[in-house]
Amino acid sequence: MGRNGQGGDEVQPVRHAGGLAARYARRDGASIIEASGEIDLATIHLLEEMLGGVMDDGKALVVDLHDVSYIDTTGLNMLMRLHEQCARRKTNMAVVFTSRNLWRIFSALSLQDMFHIFPSVDEALRALSHPDGAGRPSTRGEEADISTDRLD
Repeated sequence: MGRNGQGGDEVQPVRHAGGLAARYARRDGASIIEASGEIDLATIHLLEEMLGGVMDDGKALVVDLHDVSYIDTTGLNMLMRLHEQCARRKTNMAVVFTSRNLWRIFSALSLQDMFHIFPSVDEALRALSHPDGAGRPSTRGEEADISTDRLD
């Protein structure tokens, strides 16, 4: 783990599995998992490995899906299990994305009601730093400034 010397913040090197790249970062007391590419049965093990060590790492977790182009039911199930684990451990969790395709998937499955969804990591961190832990998360595309016009 490489520390950058800024208030305990750190960023690990990017790891790859098939069409997925992911890395762990710690910023402002929160654990951040950044993913890019495709999350599916062939790549899910990378995120599960990274998340295994993160759960005891702090009181806030941000899963950044901003650069995820595809997620299948394996990835969605992992997010739902992660949400349940966070609730049991009293860890605040936020998900970040602006993709129209991801918004359609989350909306079709009513997952926008389960997750605190934000358009950026900075906004998620600001909300999670509120005394109540969840801030005022945006859960609708319009409120979260998630583009419903953008074609991915």
